[in-house]
Amino acid sequence: MILKKKGAIRSTDSNRELFQKILKRKGMIKLLESLLNLTDSQLSAVKNIVDNFKN
Repeated sequence: MILKKKGAIRSTDSNRELFQKILKRKGMIKLLESLLNLTDSQLSAVKNIVDNFKN
């Protein structure tokens, strides 16, 4: 009985991890799509913001 519970917990954890990976991937795709739609000046502003976070 205990083994089944541990297995179920592992399964739930792996499902949660998989779901989080899918959400991250979808988020990255949406981010990339939105970056493609930016004008040059908007893209430059985003680059400046990212550069500020790096430093």
